[in-house]
Amino acid sequence: MTFARGYRRLSIAIVGSWIAVWTAIGGFAAWRQRTWSDIFLEASADENMREMVLANQRASENAAIVEMALLWGLLALPLALGLAIIWWVVRGFQAQ
Repeated sequence: MTFARGYRRLSIAIVGSWIAVWTAIGGFAAWRQRTWSDIFLEASADENMREMVLANQRASENAAIVEMALLWGLLALPLALGLAIIWWVVRGFQAQ
């Protein structure tokens, strides 16, 4: 394996795993947020204020996790750009 191939594989593994982890966290939180939103709708139909407050609180917590996952997931772009710049610098110092 050459240096170039190894560096490309490492870069893809880093950026790909970053995206996969934050996609999984965001997807799970979105599923949980939907579940609590459904519970909130059922509680509001029954006019159960106590359950509505709890469901609203839990849905908001999970919505915040979805937001965090989206923001951290967007860091894959600067991460990929940084790895590309490092590659460009390394290639510039290699003998032709």
